[in-house]
Amino acid sequence: MSTSIPYGLTMAQAAGISVGIAYAMMLGFAGLTLALSSRTKSALAVFAAAAALILVTGIMPTAGNGVLMHIMYLAPLNALVPQPLLTDCMSYPLGTAVFDLQTMLWVLYGVVMLIGAIVAVISFRRHQVA
Repeated sequence: MSTSIPYGLTMAQAAGISVGIAYAMMLGFAGLTLALSSRTKSALAVFAAAAALILVTGIMPTAGNGVLMHIMYLAPLNALVPQPLLTDCMSYPLGTAVFDLQTMLWVLYGVVMLIGAIVAVISFRRHQVA
Protein backbone atom coordinates (compact mmCIF):
# COMPACT_ATOMS: atom_id res chain seq x y z
CA MET A 1 0.00 0.00 0.00
CA SER A 2 2.83 2.37 0.84
CA THR A 3 6.55 2.27 1.37
CA SER A 4 6.28 4.42 4.48
CA ILE A 5 4.20 2.14 6.71
CA PRO A 6 5.68 2.42 10.23
CA TYR A 7 4.40 -1.02 11.28
CA GLY A 8 6.14 -4.23 10.28
CA LEU A 9 3.00 -5.91 8.92
CA THR A 10 2.31 -8.20 6.03
CA MET A 11 -0.81 -7.66 3.93
CA ALA A 12 -2.51 -10.59 5.68
CA GLN A 13 -1.73 -9.12 9.11
CA ALA A 14 -3.06 -5.72 8.05
CA ALA A 15 -6.24 -7.35 6.73
CA GLY A 16 -6.57 -9.30 9.98
CA ILE A 17 -6.25 -6.11 12.01
CA SER A 18 -8.90 -4.41 9.87
CA VAL A 19 -11.30 -7.34 10.16
CA GLY A 20 -10.72 -7.57 13.91
CA ILE A 21 -11.45 -3.88 14.34
CA ALA A 22 -14.59 -4.27 12.22
CA TYR A 23 -15.76 -7.09 14.50
CA ALA A 24 -15.03 -4.97 17.58
CA MET A 25 -17.04 -2.12 16.06
CA MET A 26 -19.91 -4.49 15.29
CA LEU A 27 -19.93 -5.78 18.87
CA GLY A 28 -19.75 -2.21 20.18
CA PHE A 29 -22.76 -1.22 18.10
CA ALA A 30 -24.58 -4.36 19.23
CA GLY A 31 -24.00 -3.38 22.85
CA LEU A 32 -25.11 0.18 22.15
CA THR A 33 -28.22 -1.05 20.34
CA LEU A 34 -29.12 -3.38 23.22
CA ALA A 35 -28.66 -0.59 25.75
CA LEU A 36 -30.74 1.86 23.73
CA SER A 37 -33.51 -0.66 23.05
CA SER A 38 -33.71 -1.55 26.73
CA ARG A 39 -34.05 2.11 27.74
CA THR A 40 -36.33 3.53 25.01
CA LYS A 41 -39.89 2.69 24.02
CA SER A 42 -39.48 3.13 20.27
CA ALA A 43 -37.40 1.13 17.82
CA LEU A 44 -37.25 4.25 15.65
CA ALA A 45 -35.33 6.08 18.39
CA VAL A 46 -32.75 3.29 18.50
CA PHE A 47 -32.33 3.39 14.73
CA ALA A 48 -32.14 7.20 14.68
CA ALA A 49 -29.45 7.28 17.37
CA ALA A 50 -27.30 4.68 15.61
CA ALA A 51 -27.77 6.32 12.20
CA ALA A 52 -26.94 9.74 13.63
CA LEU A 53 -23.77 8.41 15.24
CA ILE A 54 -22.63 6.97 11.93
CA LEU A 55 -23.76 9.71 9.56
CA VAL A 56 -22.89 12.79 11.61
CA THR A 57 -19.34 11.62 12.12
CA GLY A 58 -19.04 11.08 8.37
CA ILE A 59 -19.69 14.71 7.50
CA MET A 60 -17.43 16.33 10.08
CA PRO A 61 -14.03 17.54 8.84
CA THR A 62 -10.89 15.68 9.86
CA ALA A 63 -8.27 18.11 8.61
CA GLY A 64 -5.43 19.28 10.78
CA ASN A 65 -3.49 17.59 13.51
CA GLY A 66 -5.51 18.40 16.57
CA VAL A 67 -7.84 16.81 19.04
CA LEU A 68 -10.76 16.77 16.56
CA MET A 69 -8.77 14.65 14.12
CA HIS A 70 -7.84 12.17 16.86
CA ILE A 71 -11.49 11.91 17.92
CA MET A 72 -12.79 11.59 14.37
CA TYR A 73 -10.41 8.71 13.58
CA LEU A 74 -12.22 6.76 16.31
CA ALA A 75 -15.61 7.34 14.66
CA PRO A 76 -17.22 4.42 12.80
CA LEU A 77 -16.85 5.77 9.25
CA ASN A 78 -13.23 6.78 9.71
CA ALA A 79 -12.03 3.85 11.79
CA LEU A 80 -11.41 1.46 8.89
CA VAL A 81 -9.83 3.90 6.43
CA PRO A 82 -6.45 2.30 5.58
CA GLN A 83 -4.47 5.55 5.40
CA PRO A 84 -4.67 6.57 9.08
CA LEU A 85 -5.14 3.02 10.35
CA LEU A 86 -1.94 1.62 8.89
CA THR A 87 0.26 4.49 7.73
CA ASP A 88 -0.14 7.29 10.27
CA CYS A 89 1.54 7.11 13.65
CA MET A 90 -1.50 8.15 15.67
CA SER A 91 -1.08 7.92 19.43
CA TYR A 92 -3.56 8.30 22.26
CA PRO A 93 -2.07 8.97 25.70
CA LEU A 94 -4.22 7.77 28.61
CA GLY A 95 -2.44 8.53 31.84
CA THR A 96 0.98 6.94 31.71
CA ALA A 97 0.04 4.55 28.89
CA VAL A 98 0.18 5.47 25.21
CA PHE A 99 -1.92 3.50 22.71
CA ASP A 100 -1.71 3.41 18.93
CA LEU A 101 -4.84 3.88 16.80
CA GLN A 102 -5.52 0.17 16.36
CA THR A 103 -5.36 -0.55 20.09
CA MET A 104 -7.45 2.50 20.92
CA LEU A 105 -10.18 1.34 18.52
CA TRP A 106 -10.23 -2.07 20.21
CA VAL A 107 -10.39 -0.47 23.66
CA LEU A 108 -13.08 2.07 22.72
CA TYR A 109 -15.48 -0.34 21.06
CA GLY A 110 -14.81 -3.02 23.69
CA VAL A 111 -15.76 -0.57 26.44
CA VAL A 112 -18.88 0.51 24.51
CA MET A 113 -19.89 -3.15 24.12
CA LEU A 114 -19.27 -3.90 27.80
CA ILE A 115 -21.14 -0.85 29.10
CA GLY A 116 -23.99 -1.41 26.65
CA ALA A 117 -24.35 -5.04 27.68
CA ILE A 118 -24.33 -4.16 31.38
CA VAL A 119 -26.97 -1.44 30.91
CA ALA A 120 -29.10 -3.82 28.82
CA VAL A 121 -28.90 -6.61 31.41
CA ILE A 122 -29.85 -4.26 34.24
CA SER A 123 -32.69 -2.67 32.26
CA PHE A 124 -34.10 -5.90 30.87
CA ARG A 125 -33.98 -7.52 34.32
CA ARG A 126 -36.46 -4.91 35.54
CA HIS A 127 -38.85 -5.71 32.67
CA GLN A 128 -39.06 -9.46 33.23
CA VAL A 129 -42.51 -10.88 33.81
CA ALA A 130 -42.73 -13.70 36.33
